[in-house]
Order: sequence, then C-alpha cells, then structure tokens
Amino acid sequence: MMTTNTPLPWTNIFLQSHHLPPQEALVRLLETIEEGYGALVLYPSAGEAKALEWLFSADMPANLRAWLQDAGQEEIWKQAYKKQCLMAAPKPACQDHPGELIYLEDDAPTRGVVVFPMTYQGYKLGLLVVCDPKGDAPLTCFSLSQLELLAGYLSLLAFIYSILPEKVHLQNELSALDTQKGEFIAITSHELRTPLGLVLGHATFLREILSDESAKEHVQVIIQSALRIKEIIKTATQADNYQSGTARVRRQEVALGELITRVCKRFAAQAQEKGIVLRTALPALDLIVPGEPEKLEIILNNLLQNALDFTNAGGQVQVALCIKHTEHTEGDYAQISVSDTGIGIPESDLPHIFERFYQVEAHMTRHHGGLGLGLSVVNDLVELHHGRVEVRSQEGKGSTFIVYLPLAK
Repeated sequence: MMTTNTPLPWTNIFLQSHHLPPQEALVRLLETIEEGYGALVLYPSAGEAKALEWLFSADMPANLRAWLQDAGQEEIWKQAYKKQCLMAAPKPACQDHPGELIYLEDDAPTRGVVVFPMTYQGYKLGLLVVCDPKGDAPLTCFSLSQLELLAGYLSLLAFIYSILPEKVHLQNELSALDTQKGEFIAITSHELRTPLGLVLGHATFLREILSDESAKEHVQVIIQSALRIKEIIKTATQADNYQSGTARVRRQEVALGELITRVCKRFAAQAQEKGIVLRTALPALDLIVPGEPEKLEIILNNLLQNALDFTNAGGQVQVALCIKHTEHTEGDYAQISVSDTGIGIPESDLPHIFERFYQVEAHMTRHHGGLGLGLSVVNDLVELHHGRVEVRSQEGKGSTFIVYLPLAK
C-alpha cells in the first residue's frame, strides 16, 4: 500500500528538532512519508472536546484535508483515539499486529488509509493518519512497522507541541465552569430569598401568637434552620462577588483591637455553650489599619466560627493581635492570629483549604456544616485589603490562621 524512507531521515529531523519550532519539526517528519500524505490530529487529554489542532504535510490535497476534518469522520477518529486502536483500509495483510484493528469503510476519497494512535509515556496525544491515493495493496508487516516507527518519532515532538494548546484548552474549560458556577449561585440565591423570607416572617409571627411552649420550641427550630439557610445564601453570594471582582473596599481607619473585642463578645455565648474557653491577647496600644469594618468583621467571624466548629468541649480558642515587623517590604503589618486546640487539618488538605467549595471532610461523612466557602471568603477579603492569610496546622492538635494587614501610615 505505502512505503516510507529508511529511518535515517526521521532520525536526522528528530535530532535537529530542538533547533526548529515544534510545528515545523512535526510537518517535516510527516513529509518523510514517501508515497502518500501524512496528517496529525491532537486531542485534549480529558473530555469530549473537539480536536485541539490538525497538522498536514504541505502537499496534502485540499479534498483530503476537508475529508479528514469532516464532522462525520471526526467521530471515527475520536473512537480510534479513545480505544487506542489501529484503523486501516484496506485491511492490512500483516497478522502479527498487536492490539485491536478496525477496518475503515470504503468511503474515503483515497484508496488507502491507515490510522495510528500516538502516546508518550502513557499520555494519549492524538492520531497519525496516512493517506495513499494509490494504495490498492494491503499493508505488509514491514510497512506497518515502518509507519509505527514514524509515529514513535512524532509522539515526543507532539507531546512538547501539545502542551501549550492543552493548557489553553484547560484554562478555557475552567473559566467556563467557573462562569456557570457563578451563574448558578446568583440564580439560586435570588430564587431562594423570597420563599425564605416568607418562611421566616410567618414562623416569627407564629412564635409570637402561640401560647404553648412546646409548639414555640418547634417554631424556633424552623426559625433557626431558616436563618442558617439565609447565612449560607449570604456566604455564597459574598464569595461570588469577591471572586468576580465586583466587591470594593470603602476604606476608613479601623481599630483592630476594638473590632476583635466586639466580635469575640458576639461568640462568647456560643463558646460557653460548647464548653470552649475563648480568649483574646491584645496590645496595650490599639493597631489601626485602613479598611472596611464590615468586611474585616466577616474575616474574623469566619475564622472564629471555624475555630469553634472544629474544637471539641474542653478546648481553647484564642484571638491575638500584634505588630509584624518586616524588613523586605514597605511598612509593618498588623498580625491577627486565630488559634484553636481542635481537630487540625491533614497536611494533604492544607494547600487547598482556601479554594471555593473545598471540604476537608468527605461530603457524605462530614460532621460539620457549610459549603466550603468561609475560608475562600476570608482569603478574598484579606486580598482586597492588600494583606495575606496563611495557616499552620497539625492534625489532632489544632490550627492557627494568621492574617497580615498593612498598618495605616
């Protein structure tokens, strides 16, 4: 059906490839096919997306290029890519070829076609397609081995060449998913607010008019649960606003010591109810930072709520404030640390805990509520205030979250 040059030209081009742009090296390798035309199709490593790119030998006729990229043929090539099988027409005469072989239908505008899957170190890349308009005779074992050798030379270069389009494809996929997630949060939050407001309004009214204490307790459970849903909606909306860049900081001078004292008083009853000692360690002279009090309160609220949620009875939670002197950056920072003696965070989870919707516990077995947005909101708000947040934790011994905020000059 088709023959190729000896491996020597392939070797020469391969050795010279580091001096050539990857695309040029790939095309030059395709052009070493002596009888027929070569094409290379690259696919994304995940998903059912369309081909990343097609490369053709320079002399391939336009009708063959159009046929290879036809929507109907695209499905056939995808099957070869997924199954990692050889496709050919006419059926090869060689009986020694390992793996699956699929016979192509005689609908091509060429007499001979053979399709090789291309991989590099187990990474699926795409396909090498060789078309021979004069290929009436079935492929021999020698021809098959020669073309497979060419596919091997192409695979390494194709791997290098595909990295950039693969990265762009994955970035586009992630961006699209993030947009869909944001739209889902916005629509869901909007649709839930009205019925939730009605539930809260009617439940509060019932609590006021009921005289039976047992019935009042049941209504109170409804109110508390509705308020919890309201808080989840609020957190989800905040996270979406901060991630999308629509949030702004209305800056004013904020006394952090006063803010910490106020927030800790709000959590005192919850800590006492759980049997947790809640302490503060504040400097004699308060520290002033430029920022928005409401957003700084959200940072402390989320960190304190996390600390109390993941600390068992008899444990301790401390909020400390001090100055962090820096030598390599402009100005000093206010350092807020929220420490607990709770269950801690596994080391493998630490790099991910500020990601949106990340849960340390498996969603079916976890004991603590939330959407996994609290720490994401903290990170976004700290960045809005030109600060940074870090975490230190040891599983079974507790965690410390440290927030650095630039001091007012």
